[in-house]
Amino acid sequence: MLHKAQTTALMSKTVCKRKNATLMTAKGKVKNPKTGKCQEIVILLDCGSSRSFVTKKIAKVPDTQSICATFEEPDIVIGNDYFCDFVIKVKKYHGTTFLETILGDIVVGEKLSQKQVNVNFAISTQKEVEDWQYEAAGFEQEDPDDSIAFDMFEKSKRLVDKRFEVGFPWKPTKRPLPSNLGLAYGRLSSVYKKLKDHPKRLEEYDGKFKEQVEQEIIEQVEGEGENGDIVHYLPHHPIFNPEKPTTKLRIVFDGSAKTCKDNPSINECMFKGKKLLPDLVGILLRTRMFKFLLTGDIEKAFHQIGIKEKDRDACRFLWLKNVANGMKKDNIIYYRFRRVPFGFICSPFLLAAILFFWFSQFCATTGTQLFNNTYVDNVFVLLNSRTQAIELREKLCEHFLKASMNLREWLSNDNEIVESVPHDLRQKADTFTKILGVQWNFIRDEYVFSLEKSCDHRWTRRKMLTWIMGTFDPLGFLLPVTTRFKKLLKNG
Repeated sequence: MLHKAQTTALMSKTVCKRKNATLMTAKGKVKNPKTGKCQEIVILLDCGSSRSFVTKKIAKVPDTQSICATFEEPDIVIGNDYFCDFVIKVKKYHGTTFLETILGDIVVGEKLSQKQVNVNFAISTQKEVEDWQYEAAGFEQEDPDDSIAFDMFEKSKRLVDKRFEVGFPWKPTKRPLPSNLGLAYGRLSSVYKKLKDHPKRLEEYDGKFKEQVEQEIIEQVEGEGENGDIVHYLPHHPIFNPEKPTTKLRIVFDGSAKTCKDNPSINECMFKGKKLLPDLVGILLRTRMFKFLLTGDIEKAFHQIGIKEKDRDACRFLWLKNVANGMKKDNIIYYRFRRVPFGFICSPFLLAAILFFWFSQFCATTGTQLFNNTYVDNVFVLLNSRTQAIELREKLCEHFLKASMNLREWLSNDNEIVESVPHDLRQKADTFTKILGVQWNFIRDEYVFSLEKSCDHRWTRRKMLTWIMGTFDPLGFLLPVTTRFKKLLKNG
């Protein structure tokens, strides 16, 4: 916000006389073709808009006379796409301009007001201006590819033996997807060289693949593969995080790997799908609005969704039969995924779409609330009744087991709710845990931020910037502190 008159390269403030322009508005009637019912509405003709819009209340109940002379909220905006269909000709009478339309005469032009107003403006690109206009109006621009991906998901989705199975949303591309076998072998060699200096980590990594074979997440295949519609090998590498309460080792598969710029990656051959994740800030705000907060986690959420047989050869990878024998050709083992891997561009969409469908099996209100309070694999139950929270958790667990999904790591700000959860499904935490990246004291039901009080050496601009960027504060609790640092960086 600008509190003083100032001029910068991007923003300025000045005082001017406001000109009140008369907008091209008219009253009309909208008729419901089914019921014949008419409703009087206000229409705004906007020749500067490339699209026409209708308000929600008119779209739901379209229930249309002449010149509007007062300030009213328009119900329909006629953009440049239909503007010429309404305008007949322009007339002038005693200095006043009239627009003759099929809805009647509309007064246009401007009149000067003596009232002084402060005007602030910022210079931006046309694309940014359009994006902000859509966002301010509450419209989300639809991507046609999202509808295609969702249709493909709906056609391929099915529940088989208590497990959902889906196909990948492939793009109709002319460039064939290469196998990337050589690239996968080279990456495996690099990973093995790094891990062989850390035997415990190598053993843990090897054990993870054996565990996934037992859990039927992956399966062994013979040979390099020629039979599938698409045969593709994925490079992979481990990420170790000892601080994680559950998944201390995560295997990351690189779906964006490519041998050269002309060859596509597997992610480039798939539709990303519509973003179905709810707003993270919205969930965090809602956790402050209810008396009882219960949080849980879907165990290995992506790996609980099966892949159709015809798509499994597209997600192959290499590993070693015996990690002690090294990178010998006869020591290479071929695996492929039976479940959705973590690392594909479409994986978040497929998981969210499955959860959206599965939550919808509850009553409409409960299902919508649960989906809006689920972020990837983190489920939040928010209620003002302890009894209802306990009952809903039990129903959720039972419901998700029907799709072979295990809800675990339950924790609550209420001890009685925690005691109702079986011990093997509780989160093992003393006082603190994290909710969507924010530290939570579940005993006192408070969000906690640990800030560095001092610096070992003198503060520099780089250290201040590092501190600001390293502090995750989506709700803005720390703005009184971080704003001071940002002002120092700006004025320094």
